Amino acid sequence: MATSGTYRKFKLDANGNRYAHIINTKTGYPTKTNILSVSVIADTCMMADGYATAFQAMGVERVKAFLAQHPELQAYLIFENSNQELQTRTFNGFPEK
Repeated sequence: MATSGTYRKFKLDANGNRYAHIINTKTGYPTKTNILSVSVIADTCMMADGYATAFQAMGVERVKAFLAQHPELQAYLIFENSNQELQTRTFNGFPEK
């Protein structure tokens, strides 16, 4: 299991957009994300860490689509919804207790 988060290392621009310390490989710029934390359970910690970081940059809907195709991975996301309220989402049986 591994966790990646932007709850500590981020910048806000003048419009209140949150930019993470994780770099978007397509643009070369920091990712703009509403995801605060991603925990992943995988076969190895190294794989979990890689997926947690990637999911951080992907956004909730893309993570949902990806995990629908990868039932071997379990994930727990904490993010801000469109009303800037904290929300959580589990995937593929991630244990909640």
